[in-house]
Amino acid sequence: PWPGELDTWYRLTSTPPGRALLVPLAAAFVPEGYVRSATESVFAPDPVPPGYIDHFGPMMALRRGALSSNVVQVNALRDQLVAMKADYPEVTLPVELIHGDADTIVPLDIHSRPLSRILPDVTLTVIPGAGHMPHQTHSDAVIAAIARAALR
Repeated sequence: PWPGELDTWYRLTSTPPGRALLVPLAAAFVPEGYVRSATESVFAPDPVPPGYIDHFGPMMALRRGALSSNVVQVNALRDQLVAMKADYPEVTLPVELIHGDADTIVPLDIHSRPLSRILPDVTLTVIPGAGHMPHQTHSDAVIAAIARAALR
């Protein structure tokens, strides 16, 4: 679980009235340029792979139902993580964690590094200079992690 609160968007949409007001507004008025810029910031400092935005279809995530489901899910996530944390030492499967050290969305020292100290059979691969999407930008590391896990 991360320390502190979620960002302003999730705090404002954490209640039914907030969702009722803000989700339809965002669904109707968030421009595609904002979505492209937000996607670039998620990948940063890595570039967005060519064709990713067209393939991913991020504007579909701005449909009212999808956006509403997302805010409900994210707002419930921290409590779920707190509840699961006690069970982490019991996980016997081999776990591969891959994390970019330039990830500003889910920082290494908040998530993967602490989790790697709790799980009994874990390999943490830190990719220098990688952002939040190493599964898209550093597929060789992901494939190697899958191979290691399969051997273990």
